[in-house]
Amino acid sequence: MDILRLYADPNGDTHVAVLTLAGTLSEDGSEQVESVAPIPVTELNIRRTIHGTPSPDMHNAPRRQLVTLLKGEADIVTSDRRSVHFSPGQFLLAEDITGTGHQWLPTGEDVIVVTIPVSPDWPG
Repeated sequence: MDILRLYADPNGDTHVAVLTLAGTLSEDGSEQVESVAPIPVTELNIRRTIHGTPSPDMHNAPRRQLVTLLKGEADIVTSDRRSVHFSPGQFLLAEDITGTGHQWLPTGEDVIVVTIPVSPDWPG
C-alpha cells in the first residue's frame, strides 16, 4: 500500500516521496482486502480548517504523524517547491519535524483533518 511521505533531507529541505507499506492480501467474503500490520497509537486528533484558510508560512510537522483527510482537499507545497494534491482516503506520513518545512493550502471551503502520532520506529 502506498502513502505519501514528507521528510527533511540533511540540508533541511523538505521533500515528498511515495512510501510503500508492506501489506497482505486476504479474502473478505467476495472482496479482496489489502491490510498493513497494526499501527500502535495512543492518540487521534481531528481538526477543521475553516473556509479554506491556508497555513501562512512554511511550517514543520509538530511531531511524526500520519495524516488523512475526512473532508475537503489540499495542496501541500514543499520547500523544494514541489506541490502534491492531497485528497480524502490518502495517507501522509509527516516527518519533516526539522528543516524548512511545508505549506498547507486547502483547495475548498472546509477541510477536516485527522492526525495520528506514530512512534519513531514505525513502520518497522
